[in-house]
Amino acid sequence: MARHVIPDSVDFVGEWCLPAENESSEQIPGTLSWSSGKATLQLNDTFTPLRGSIFGNEEHRYQAIHGTTTNNIVSVLRALRTGAQINIGQAGFRESERLISSLVIVGAHVTPQTRYSEIRFRIPGLQIWLCRSGIQRTIIPKTENSPAGVIYQIDGLSEEATSIPSLDMELGWGIDRSFSGDLITDITVKTSACLRIKPNQPQDVDWFLTQLSKVSTLLAFISGSPMAPDHVSAIVADTRQDVEILVALREAKYCTLSRDRDFFMLRPAMGNDMANVFIYGLPRKSRKLNDRFGSWKAHAVVYPASGVGSL
Repeated sequence: MARHVIPDSVDFVGEWCLPAENESSEQIPGTLSWSSGKATLQLNDTFTPLRGSIFGNEEHRYQAIHGTTTNNIVSVLRALRTGAQINIGQAGFRESERLISSLVIVGAHVTPQTRYSEIRFRIPGLQIWLCRSGIQRTIIPKTENSPAGVIYQIDGLSEEATSIPSLDMELGWGIDRSFSGDLITDITVKTSACLRIKPNQPQDVDWFLTQLSKVSTLLAFISGSPMAPDHVSAIVADTRQDVEILVALREAKYCTLSRDRDFFMLRPAMGNDMANVFIYGLPRKSRKLNDRFGSWKAHAVVYPASGVGSL
């Protein structure tokens, strides 16, 4: 269940400290606020007190800050101090600190070097692009002895895997469902889809975000719609902990299409050649994807989307 979604705002009130190997590991009360794709941590004290001459251009960065709240353990990665305040009053001389970050891990105390065995990205609209239902409806006609009825069969769908040997990873295309209702007055079934990136060897979060950028760009090119994720979850390699990731994605735009015929090309139109599209469409190194699109586009006519047009 997605508890912390990237577009939503959330606050974490608790105590914060630097990792144990740092000299200053005292617990400082404060509030972490995630809003508009940015994390702001307001501390009631400071990890780095102001000393000596102050010129106003001092810059302090923290690779990791660990927090403990009532319900969560949280890690703020690569935090930058944006302000410090000095107060002199009945409580004496007090300093406070404000920091910003674009990367928050909920569920574990980690650092930027922590490695993950896999990360799942829930992408709005991906479930429509995949065109996998797994739902059957049977209508039972009315008879003299019984009223009409409807039977819905909702099957679980196995993940479709795409191996990318050049990048030493596997892409998984999975369907998730959530159920709600009291079965008396209401029942609701919602379907979503996730892209799972699983490398052959555990990697840090930066590696996964780089691969996501490549895959989502190619996916947007194929589907004709932005394909940014709205929820990210991961598994820490060493501890097998499940965590959620709040990350600021550059120019993140979500798919707003609601019908399959609105997409440029759908998954079924590629048939068994989908693996080749991603194998040859994803550059091994950080190059512009347009370098690969040029050669792929020349052959894309063999994958027409019914009723949607072709390249």
